Amino acid sequence: MPVEAAPPVVQKKSSAAVFREFSKHFEDSAFTTRTLSSRKEGLKYQPELRPDAVPTLFGHSETQRKRKQDLADRRFGRLTKRRRQQSNQVRNSHAMELEGLKRGLQKICGTVNTSHLITDRHASVKKYMLDRHSKPHHDHQIIHRFDVWHVAKGVGKIIDAASKLKRNATLSLWSKSITKHMYWCSSSSPEGPNRAQLVKDKWVSISDHVADIHEGHGGLFPKCQHDQLVPRAWIKKGEENQ
Repeated sequence: MPVEAAPPVVQKKSSAAVFREFSKHFEDSAFTTRTLSSRKEGLKYQPELRPDAVPTLFGHSETQRKRKQDLADRRFGRLTKRRRQQSNQVRNSHAMELEGLKRGLQKICGTVNTSHLITDRHASVKKYMLDRHSKPHHDHQIIHRFDVWHVAKGVGKIIDAASKLKRNATLSLWSKSITKHMYWCSSSSPEGPNRAQLVKDKWVSISDHVADIHEGHGGLFPKCQHDQLVPRAWIKKGEENQ
């Protein structure tokens, strides 16, 4: 009589570092999905801006020297502001992203009541928004959030790197599910004063879910919302790497 092999397990210690690292991003702001639509009846229209800095199409040397930055409203796909600047106007290409954002917001905030700004996890942009636009006493308070695509891409890279170790081979089977879970955390969390904490609690729960633990997560998300699951290669929780 054949005996079904037990599902393989992968040590959790190394993968736990992934969850700890990306949980840090929820202390001040929760990420948002690109397709987030938060229209509310009876409220004045407020655009959600997401800047894109992309090369112009003039050839290699010109591409290195000139870039354009778009500030587009991601609710309705409208281009709100486009600026072109030369990279020699700032000290390096990394500084150009922040400078373009500053100039764009300076022009827009005087005429448009902007509610959200969605960017990648650029450290200088995060600091600028925290210092100039995140508090109620600021002239133009704007909610700053991270584009979930950038965050999920980073998570996927870390998981893929960790899964290349033989002892973590099963982790590769969870890579797509974990990144999809990150999108779900954002898209399923409604606006409100506790949204950031709810997104964080949902995200942290994945460390229990992959170990076949679906209740007792704690916080604002104590229990998984999925149906009964079929057996799969769970990650064994609480064991040290060999």
